[in-house]
Amino acid sequence: MTRQAKLLIIDDSPTQAQSYANHLEAAGVHVMVATDGPQGLRMAESIQPDVILLDVRLPNMDGHQVCNRLKRNQQTQHIPVIMFTVSSDITDRDAGYEAGADAYIQKDREAIPQILAKLAEYGFIAAH
Repeated sequence: MTRQAKLLIIDDSPTQAQSYANHLEAAGVHVMVATDGPQGLRMAESIQPDVILLDVRLPNMDGHQVCNRLKRNQQTQHIPVIMFTVSSDITDRDAGYEAGADAYIQKDREAIPQILAKLAEYGFIAAH
């Protein structure tokens, strides 16, 4: 029996985070939610999720800053980070990769299948 994949969503919109969580939990993923960067950093270090889904636009500390800190921390640098945003700005995407993001997904109706595909690619869930 395989263990359930753990995913941490860091998103300042509780409604949107819960919507993503509901879809991902239906696919067999255990989801935890942080509502800002500092909380997300603390949770990532203590929970050690398999993957982090990180919004670019966050209060206090933006997603690029959070990603950079995750990738510089020895305890979290191994965790794949999928950045996601409503913006289609190529500058945001490039900044995400420069900060250490492993993938970048635009928030739209295709985001859930893309997230599930990334989780399968990383070997945390079976391919859908």
